[in-house]
Amino acid sequence: MRSELSIMSQAPAAPPAEMALDAPMESAARKVGQGSFFVITEIILGLGAITLVNFLLFQDNLGFLNVAPHPYWLVVLLIPIRYGLVGGIVAGASSALLHMTFQSMQIPGVSILEMSGYQFWGLPLFFLLTGTVLGEVRQSQLMREKRLTVEYADLSDMHERLQQQYRALSDAKEEVDSRIVSQEQTLSTLYESAQALRSLEEKQIYPSVLELLRKYVHVRRSSIYLYQEGRFILAAWIGEGAPPPDEYAAGDNMMTRAVRLGKAQTLNSELFSEHRPEGLLISAPVNDIVTGRVFGVLNVEDMPFLKFNPGNIKLVSLLADWCGSSLSSARLHQETRAKLITDEIIHAYTPEYLRTRLNEEYLRAQRYKLPLSVVGLRLQGLDKLKREVREDALLAFSLALKAKIRAMDLLFLRDHDGGFALILPNTTQEDAKTVATNILKKFESLTEASGSNLSRVRIRAGIAGYSDALKDPGTLLETAAKGADHDRS
Repeated sequence: MRSELSIMSQAPAAPPAEMALDAPMESAARKVGQGSFFVITEIILGLGAITLVNFLLFQDNLGFLNVAPHPYWLVVLLIPIRYGLVGGIVAGASSALLHMTFQSMQIPGVSILEMSGYQFWGLPLFFLLTGTVLGEVRQSQLMREKRLTVEYADLSDMHERLQQQYRALSDAKEEVDSRIVSQEQTLSTLYESAQALRSLEEKQIYPSVLELLRKYVHVRRSSIYLYQEGRFILAAWIGEGAPPPDEYAAGDNMMTRAVRLGKAQTLNSELFSEHRPEGLLISAPVNDIVTGRVFGVLNVEDMPFLKFNPGNIKLVSLLADWCGSSLSSARLHQETRAKLITDEIIHAYTPEYLRTRLNEEYLRAQRYKLPLSVVGLRLQGLDKLKREVREDALLAFSLALKAKIRAMDLLFLRDHDGGFALILPNTTQEDAKTVATNILKKFESLTEASGSNLSRVRIRAGIAGYSDALKDPGTLLETAAKGADHDRS
């Protein structure tokens, strides 16, 4: 809004109404003075030219007394049409006076005042009357023209001011629009870039943080070190030149101070430290802002001089906090996954989680009247195989499962070796039989193709389905497990 006001203030202020009217009136007054001079000049020139022609060519008829219409009508008619009332009166009076002068010259010894009669005063009076009437008509037109001129000048000034204000508003609108667009683009880009920090894979978080530093803080070289057992271990870096050292010993340096004090340290605060790691400008601690758990430090090693300011130092600290929060989520996910999943090949969940999840699915099926089935699976003969062959059998079992079950289906490890439970939500008992048959066929085809050692391994399956009469989710698991353990399908 400040920019809009500053732009608007650049438009010239409108002059007061009195000043706007006075300017055209003063201009009109100057034109009247100039017009009077031209009226007299043109009348003298017009009458003088007619009189000169009279003396040169028509000496026998001085004053054109016997000519009709009289040549003086040229002056009487044209002057008022051009100059209005004053011009008409002056032209009529001058023509009348000149005409009476020539008439008096024709009667010697008699003055103009002594003459009377229509023949003497008639035509001069017509000159004066005609000049006055035409002048009055033309004067009204001239006054109307002057008023229109003043109005036109006012409208022109107003139009110019409106144009200036329009240009100022257009410039302000363009500036505001550009700011809105640039802010939207910046927020959109920052949001899209920050999505990478929500990854649950720890290795994907480090380069994303460094890329945000490069884009929004204009950092040319940066790195992330993890703090482990009194040492700083390099996790990731970005920039030109040789890579930074793989590790630093914790001591009296910028990274150690950042971890110990829990806030960003800069070149200014470490200027006199003899143990400062080479080339560090900013070192911000990476920790979980909720628990205070320390993960490491985010280092800025090179950036433009003008960008090294308090605002960007705070932004580096903010990105370090984001990094710490993302690392906390990723590591919690890894720890939880490690507790729930027992085998990385098959990705089967633990027996403890089996009971919890089966109870959840049982309650969901009971409340919403949804079908639910449990398939008990057992790899018969797996315990008699060597370790390498056992891994091949598990891999074949995993491939058979991935090919025949849905993403929503859950595989769990049961209490004893070689026993599994497969929970099939929204699946009837008949459909569960089809799924079990397909898994068995797929596994047999894979083991037969791989070699004779795996051909001794067989999958046994048992199936149990939810019904309204069922009172305990454990009964589902027991029924399915009993079928698998006793070779019933």
